[in-house]
Amino acid sequence: MLTLMAIKHFQQSGVEYGVLEAGLGGRIDATSGLFLELFSLLSDLTAIEHKLVSIVSSVALDHTHILGHTIPQIAAEKAGVFKGAECGVVGSSMHADAQAVLHQVAADLGVRLVQAEVQSSAQLQNKATARAVLEQLHVQGHVLSDRIQPALDSMPPCRFQEFKTAGGQLIILDVAHNPAAFTELLCQAEARFGPNVDLRIVLTLSHKKALTEIFRVISQSARVTKVHLSQASCSGKVASLEDMAAAAHAVLEPGRIVRSEQSSTQLVLAEAVEAVKVSGSDQVLLVCGSFVGMCQALDFVGCKTEPDPIELH
Repeated sequence: MLTLMAIKHFQQSGVEYGVLEAGLGGRIDATSGLFLELFSLLSDLTAIEHKLVSIVSSVALDHTHILGHTIPQIAAEKAGVFKGAECGVVGSSMHADAQAVLHQVAADLGVRLVQAEVQSSAQLQNKATARAVLEQLHVQGHVLSDRIQPALDSMPPCRFQEFKTAGGQLIILDVAHNPAAFTELLCQAEARFGPNVDLRIVLTLSHKKALTEIFRVISQSARVTKVHLSQASCSGKVASLEDMAAAAHAVLEPGRIVRSEQSSTQLVLAEAVEAVKVSGSDQVLLVCGSFVGMCQALDFVGCKTEPDPIELH
């Protein structure tokens, strides 16, 4: 229903080019070709003439309870976005098993695939994928070449976004929320700050994430000294403190886990900032996990955000 409302709003607002993000996978998502055709029949939608480009930016073990428990299974679900597209773009650093499935599904659907250029970090990979999409739109006559670079120079919030408190504490906000993203985040932090700077994590996660696997990734970084567990108070979709603590204790030493009884990410983050100050050591705070927790963290650092009227995350 939300997807139908969004498309109807696009139509009524005279939107020429719309971007729809699949909420879960792609094959059975409301943004898939099958459902878009159904919406057109049911509601006289003329706004969607055809899909210019469909993108699979990455494939990782996420939402496994619905999409499957292996990379090929998840890739097959995500490949559903290619249906009805003029061309498809595949992210730059794709697992080989995922590549094989994506190319096979695209071939079966008669969709031409474009591979984004391989890059070294997640941010550069995302930019390479975006560049490939914009270049395809340029080839199709929809984007002027001189608009591509300005678009790529923009950066969405909470992707290794740096802030400093009035007291000089460095805080990084990043929406890493699955094992692959945490692996990349910790590598990026070490590359940015060096191997000798300690990291303190403030973490909020969705209740359907691979909690133990995420904490296992964190446990492998010697630089992470403490993990503060936070349960954002404004959403019932985040993991409970009990579930996060159980998963953390399964793989982390007890001394690295800080369980706070505070009711919001802002308050947990305030505790973490104070803990760094008391320790007297040079530490970087990484705030990561769910978008709900990130909104509260943005409020803490003074970057005000408008709350969603509907809990979408």
